[in-house]
Formats: sequence, C-alpha cells, structure tokens
Amino acid sequence: MSTKDRGDTWPQMLKYNSDKYGDRKKAMRHKHRGVWEPFTWQDYNRNVKYLALALLSRGFQVGDKAMIIGNTAPHWYFAELAIQANHGVAVGAHPACTPAEIEYISEHSKARFAIVEDQEQVDKLLQIKAKLPRLEKVIYWNYKGLAHYDDSILMGYRQALQLGEEYEKEHPGLYEQNVDTGKADDVCVIVYTYGTPGADPKGAFHTYHTMRSGAECCLQLHPWSENDVVVPYQPPVWMTEQCFGIACHLLTACTLNFAEAPETYRRDTREISPHVVSYQTRLWENQATLVQARILDSDTIKRSAFRLCMPIGYRMADLKDRKQNPNLFQKFLYAVASVVLFKPIRSHLGLSRARICYSYGAMLSPAAMRFYHALDLPLKNLYETAEGETPDAQNRDIRVIEGAAL
Repeated sequence: MSTKDRGDTWPQMLKYNSDKYGDRKKAMRHKHRGVWEPFTWQDYNRNVKYLALALLSRGFQVGDKAMIIGNTAPHWYFAELAIQANHGVAVGAHPACTPAEIEYISEHSKARFAIVEDQEQVDKLLQIKAKLPRLEKVIYWNYKGLAHYDDSILMGYRQALQLGEEYEKEHPGLYEQNVDTGKADDVCVIVYTYGTPGADPKGAFHTYHTMRSGAECCLQLHPWSENDVVVPYQPPVWMTEQCFGIACHLLTACTLNFAEAPETYRRDTREISPHVVSYQTRLWENQATLVQARILDSDTIKRSAFRLCMPIGYRMADLKDRKQNPNLFQKFLYAVASVVLFKPIRSHLGLSRARICYSYGAMLSPAAMRFYHALDLPLKNLYETAEGETPDAQNRDIRVIEGAAL
C-alpha cells in the first residue's frame, strides 16, 4: 500500500498503524532493568492519545510550542506526536544542553510546556523557571529522585495519562477529531541547529510535508520493511533522527528498539543486531580504530588472521568501488576471509544483520569507509541539514535529508 494512504501527518499515520496492527505487532521495545519491554502500535497510540488530552486539559492551544528534553526513549516519541496531535509544534533540546541553552531555546520558541526525562532536566528547568514566564507545566517520565519534589509546575507522566483519560470522558472524540483535521502543510517541529561558532542557534520550522519528503527520498534509495528492527542512536533533536526515528518508522511500521541507557547502547545493539544503522561519524571512526587496535593487541593467531584477511577485504572493496566484478578465485578468498574474520567482527559490533548503514554529522574518512566496506558493510555518508542546504550532488557516497526553513 502507498505511504500516502497512511495519512498526511504523523498522528494520522500512527492511527493508521494502530488500526492495522493493533496489539499484534510491536512498534517499539525499551530495555528496562535488563528486560526488553514491548510497546505495540496500540500502546503507542494510547500513550500519545492520553498525553495529548492531558496537555489539552492544561490549556494547550493550536500552535502552541512544547519542548522535549531527554535521551532517546519511547516517551520522547509519545511526547512529540501528542504535541502534534493537538496541532502544536514540538521543540527538541538535547539532554546535554545547559540551563542557559535551554532558556534560550524555550524563550526563542515561546514554549509553554516541557516534557522531560528525569531529575537532571527537571533541575535545569527549576533553576531557570523565573526566567521562563511562558512555561506553565513540566511533565517528567522518569520518576527517580523526584518523589519529594512539590513544585506546582511539575507533573509525573503517569499522572498526566490519568488526567488524559479523565478528560476524554468529558470530551469524547476530541482527540480523534484533532488528529483527523491535521494537514500536510501544518508546522509540526522546530529543529534547532548551531551555525556560525559563537552565534545563537537557529530554529528551522518544518511541516509534515518537508519532513516526509526527506524520509521518502531515503526509503526510495534504500527501502525499509515492517520486519526491520532499528536501534535509535540519538533522540530526535536533529533531522537525521526526525527522519529515521519518526518519519521512516511511521511510514514503514518497523520496530524501534531503545537501549537502556547511553552507556549500554553498544551492548544492547549487539543484542538486537539491527537491520538499519545510523551513527554519528565520530562513533564509526572510534569503532574502526578500536577494533583494529584490539586485534593488533590480541594473540598471534588473531593478528595473523587480520593481516592475511584485511588485504583480501580491501581488494574486494576497491573492486566494488570501481564497479568491477571479482573473479572466482577472489570470491573464494573473500568467502574464506569472511568466515574467519569479517563475520565475527560484524557480529561483535552488533552489525551482523545490517543492510543499511549511514554515517552522519561529518564526512567519514576514506580509510574508515574502506575498512567498513572491506567488512561488507554497505556504509554511506549521509548529509543532513535542517535548513535545506544542497550538498555536492556528484559525491556518490552522499545521501541527503533536507527540509526548508520557513
């Protein structure tokens, strides 16, 4: 079925997927205390619905802005779509932002609400609350350390959902009506980007149409399926995760898997072994350096295997780059090298099933790119822009995610 049949907005696509899959298919899984907890598409829709109604009960109006601050987790996605279901605009801030940076983003975007992860983010907002006269309510989803906080501006996530359920009894059908009236040209998110060093961040306004165009471009180049599993690396603060985690996820109904914490990301990724992988360039570079360093510091057998097999992999990567076909002997050697070295490395990195790999944030070095291609990982550089800048279209390793600033 065409992606256009799913609707024009993210909440409409969520409703479509919820109606189609219900409780039969997982939309997300989140590792919590060592256990992968599933969220079906019906669970996803239910969380968005009651959070959206909770915001409405607190005076959320059409066009209002709400900040989301936290590490990547299902609740970030619930929050963004809840804001958008109310015809509002989601504003992302990275969890590493300082109170001063959050103050700037909040005031610049005119945010009235904030949905945050934990005590750390709550403390930042309480520290600058006096400087944020527009901010009316802060909802947090991780309760650890917040039991004795009694500021009236705060509300727990579970309390918000209960409030939403009560509000629905008084306003039946309101959520569905709001979702149905969303339009492709509605502004849905503000993506902040740092431009000139020392300058204030710039906010790029995006509609569902601009966000979707980038996602559909990626899906045309490398199609995803509903059976794919993905482990988001970053929260949807930037265009890349807005494209992959929000847009491509809703368009294809694949399954997102969220690591328990940033510190456990690599371990949890190895456990999941995703089909689609997108990392910042720095992570790809560090990973390649670490693998090679560990092998060279290992026993004689592993070092010998590395020194014998890597030239075979590099030769095959160079042939593919020149679009030349290897002969039978070269294929045989590569098959042996793959069993001895390449497959174990891919498995160790959690990339044994990866068929779509992107590097974003900066251009990956040719040496690192060649290393991953030697391992038979289809890695490509991804050029991301929040403002619709145009990259060098002649670079065959570049794919574009872009949108227009309004």
